[in-house]
Amino acid sequence: MDEWRACLADASKAAYRLRLHPKINWTAYAELRIFRNDPRIRFAGEIHERVHDAVDEVCRNNHLTRGEINVALHHVGYEDDQSPKLPRNIPLLKRYLARDPSRIYCWWHLGEQYRVAGDKMAAMRNWETAIEVVRARYPGPTPIWTSPSFLSLIAAREQAGLAFDDLLDEALRRYPHHLSLQWMQAKHALLQGMVDEARDVFVRLAAIDWMTFFDPDLAYDGAIFTHLAQESLALAAFRTGDFAAAAAHYREAARTSPNPAPLLTKAALALAKAKQPGAELATITAQ
Repeated sequence: MDEWRACLADASKAAYRLRLHPKINWTAYAELRIFRNDPRIRFAGEIHERVHDAVDEVCRNNHLTRGEINVALHHVGYEDDQSPKLPRNIPLLKRYLARDPSRIYCWWHLGEQYRVAGDKMAAMRNWETAIEVVRARYPGPTPIWTSPSFLSLIAAREQAGLAFDDLLDEALRRYPHHLSLQWMQAKHALLQGMVDEARDVFVRLAAIDWMTFFDPDLAYDGAIFTHLAQESLALAAFRTGDFAAAAAHYREAARTSPNPAPLLTKAALALAKAKQPGAELATITAQ
């Protein structure tokens, strides 16, 4: 409460960024969610409305600044079935982008809506458009908030059995500190047999406490720090013949996974392999 009182009493601030968790079990990022009750500050836009421009104008005119506050806000609503929103969101996004094709995030969101609708080709086309906008606007250093379409398109291409190596390489050049991209690269390296290189990344990710981790520029799915990292470490250990370690990592992955049963089965099979080196465990495969 003291921090809230200090925030509200500071007359030098027009607005504050707080720590927003955009989905359940995601890390937080800094988002503008607290601002003065000023008639000049109003949301603008048809979808993904923003107050940022209005806040900036008030700051310029009144010689105010933005502040930061260590208060967390947990957004819920994306965990349920999103398909009922498609008839509203897709036309809104298409109309908005027809007027302002520079909105990179909206291109990503339109692609995501088509993915939810089951139209994978349309989804990939919109993510490709977003990436073209990124390339045109940022030929050099690229802000990390522009990254979602790279992640979505890489995942879609991988699932469809299409080449994605060049796109992943470009994304890592643009966003070298992006932890989800590092996890994707390590997973790909592991499947190509580069076990040591991949394991180093998984160890580093698994050491991060996602519940306290904070990157002001980007939120991450906590799964890459918990069961996904542990499952990948298990596979790396299995590939090198350390079956006891593989079993331990599978058990640790099961502890935080929403679907622990297959991981516990793999842990039991890996432990059996550790005790009986000659046993065949064909059911444990690369995921």
